[in-house]
Amino acid sequence: MTNVKIGNISIKKKGVLGPMLEYTTHPYRLLCNEYDCGLCFSEMVYINQLVYAPESLNNSSLLNSSKKDSPSAFQLVGDFSDSVLSLKAVEFIDNYNFFDIIDFNTGCPSNRVINGNSGSGLLKNIDSILSTLKNAKGISKKPITVKTRLGFDKVDIFNNVEKLVNTGIDAITIHARKAIDSNNISSDYNIVRKLKKEFSLPIIYNGDITDDNFFEFFDFDLLMVSRNALGNPFVFKKINYFEKKNSFLEKNFLENLNALKRFHEIEKKNPINFVKKKNMALQFIKDFQGASFFRNKICVSKSDSDLEKIFIEIEHKLLELQQ
Repeated sequence: MTNVKIGNISIKKKGVLGPMLEYTTHPYRLLCNEYDCGLCFSEMVYINQLVYAPESLNNSSLLNSSKKDSPSAFQLVGDFSDSVLSLKAVEFIDNYNFFDIIDFNTGCPSNRVINGNSGSGLLKNIDSILSTLKNAKGISKKPITVKTRLGFDKVDIFNNVEKLVNTGIDAITIHARKAIDSNNISSDYNIVRKLKKEFSLPIIYNGDITDDNFFEFFDFDLLMVSRNALGNPFVFKKINYFEKKNSFLEKNFLENLNALKRFHEIEKKNPINFVKKKNMALQFIKDFQGASFFRNKICVSKSDSDLEKIFIEIEHKLLELQQ
């Protein structure tokens, strides 16, 4: 059974929900917890927005959380070479009622993020953020982690990890691609396996984990699923069940719809922007005859009652397909 310690936080289930802007909202994290996710990451939040305009984050639900949203990690993004601003952001989350772990994003490959000397742009000069991480460890009561990649345009992860470990961070997530690699390029998980042998801190593996291959990565401490967890919280139940039973858990034909309706229920109590809600609903509706028809209806829906009517129509269609 999994029992990975990240600082003073115990992670007891192997599956981890990766941070995804617009998607890893409070209600989706709560849903994934119900499906046996061991640790959920928030959407990434810019340090300057956190320090200078936290009220805007409240309005956009980016700071929303609850006691049930645990264990969870709050992901910071920004120019961490600005130590003063970065540490103010750390202090804000460290004193916040929710979120158990503070994560530094050095892996986002978006050009917009990179151009702000943020995300994977920081991998061009990892030395510029080392003092920030070391000082963050010195002031924070919460564990400090880093999410990164194999490198920016070349593989220099071994050198980078050694430097990051020396700052005292509590764990590291490694996406097994370089920043310049598209998702069409296969992740190089064997490099991360070599790292695991060299370093003792917990390594969260990220890259190309799906419902069908997750068991191939069980030698890693924790498994982060991102794109393949969108509209598919069931992947965490499969990971947890496989670890305990050493067998496969079959997904029910209607499971996606059941999960979507449960997400809808959770969101009503923990509301988010309606556009975000619709975008998440779209992730559940795919891979069956007539899915595009229902996706179009969701796109033009204007209220919760519209969505609920569409869910009923989808259920009738799925039952029809089962016969």
